[in-house]
Amino acid sequence: MIRRAGPINCGTIVKLSVSDQDNYIRQVFSQGSILFVGLVFQLGISFFAKLIVARELTLSDFGGVALGMTTASVVGPVALLGLQEGIGRYLPRYDTDADRRGVLVSGFSISAPTGLLAGGLLFVLVPMLTDTVFNSPEIAPTIRVFSLIVPLVVVHRLIISTTQGNQQAAPKVILENLLRPTSRFLAIGAVIIVGVSSVRIAWAYVVGWTIPAAVGLVYLYRETNLFDFGSPTDTKRREMLHFSIPLLLSSTLAMMFSDLDTLLLGYFTAATDSVGIYDAIYSLGELLMTGIIAFGFVFMPIISEFHADDRMDQARRIYQVVTKWVVIATFPVFLVLVTFPERVISLTFGAKYAGGAAALSILATGFFIHAIFGLNRETIVSIGKPRIKMAVDFGGAAVNLLLNLVLIPTYGPLGAATATTITFFAMNVVLSTYLYRHSRIVPFAAATLRPVAVGGLVFILAHSIILNYFMSTIPVLF
Repeated sequence: MIRRAGPINCGTIVKLSVSDQDNYIRQVFSQGSILFVGLVFQLGISFFAKLIVARELTLSDFGGVALGMTTASVVGPVALLGLQEGIGRYLPRYDTDADRRGVLVSGFSISAPTGLLAGGLLFVLVPMLTDTVFNSPEIAPTIRVFSLIVPLVVVHRLIISTTQGNQQAAPKVILENLLRPTSRFLAIGAVIIVGVSSVRIAWAYVVGWTIPAAVGLVYLYRETNLFDFGSPTDTKRREMLHFSIPLLLSSTLAMMFSDLDTLLLGYFTAATDSVGIYDAIYSLGELLMTGIIAFGFVFMPIISEFHADDRMDQARRIYQVVTKWVVIATFPVFLVLVTFPERVISLTFGAKYAGGAAALSILATGFFIHAIFGLNRETIVSIGKPRIKMAVDFGGAAVNLLLNLVLIPTYGPLGAATATTITFFAMNVVLSTYLYRHSRIVPFAAATLRPVAVGGLVFILAHSIILNYFMSTIPVLF
């Protein structure tokens, strides 16, 4: 195996100089900043589109759309078989065309057919799902349309993993952060003009996945040798499956963890109103994940490269620097969501969703914990310990399931938010403890904690002034 030297042409280095370390940090920051801007655009467009849908549809219809998208979000990652992680990890480690094409062929030739099969099975099983699980047969047409998204999700995720393995931020930003939300937004706008319904909104989501998948195939044709069918190919199916199968279980558990609360709300409440409220506040809480998603995309292949060269001191430094950026980007949004939950919900999704205010405060706490510790997941995968991640995800899914079963029947969305927050905390404590014992990696340094302390004190002062002298309008909250 010939390992790639990485995007920065440093040659073979045993010990990085200070300037070389700074080069890697600049790379993470520059590409991570591009991704951060792209994510802000994506989340802004997606969030605005969801606001329009939530305000135009009834609370019950919006809940049906949420259940449909959640169902597709659970099935899609299962069909990927974890191979998107394998592509992201193995591409940076090879230089030869045959090896790199082998990685791509191995991933696409396995996952693409399973995506078609999974989407077809979901399409057939929709009546059973809506009648016996959700007790809402009226949402069957909506979920049937969402089943068409599953193979598109698989292809799109494989393409994005290819850009990650190539350590290219710009194509990912274009496909994932610009094209997909914009396509969906324009399709939703067309639906609003023609006449809104939950089924038509589902078709808008299909359009939003189809266009970036098609453009992504053009990227593969132009930037990779995947379609060079006459080229020599050293396939890696067995090696990648050995690495990816634990991540398949891990991804499945992670999707179950993130979406199980929505599905169980649909099951226990026997009404889609609670699902609609929870989906609204979940969308607000997910805003806290912007920083970790942006920098984690660039972070993973670089840490993998450091680990391959036994340069863990540099990995520890970059881990702490990136964590500091994530904390600084996330902390102000977290404080606003926790202290003004009802006002934030009313100003965005509308007063009919304001019943989820208490749940939003709790859920925002969980997302903040996950955001500031979340690089531990990418690091564990990068150092070749996917089974540790799988074990933690399995334990987290079990804890989350148990807590949801206990709390949702009595407390509804508030119980779901509590279960999510407790599970986030427990999982990140375990993962960070393992990283410290294995590699002496700790997420925080004094330079990270100082701005948090100062920012917290400033916010307390600002909060008291706003409560006493101002109306909590959007400009004031901003």
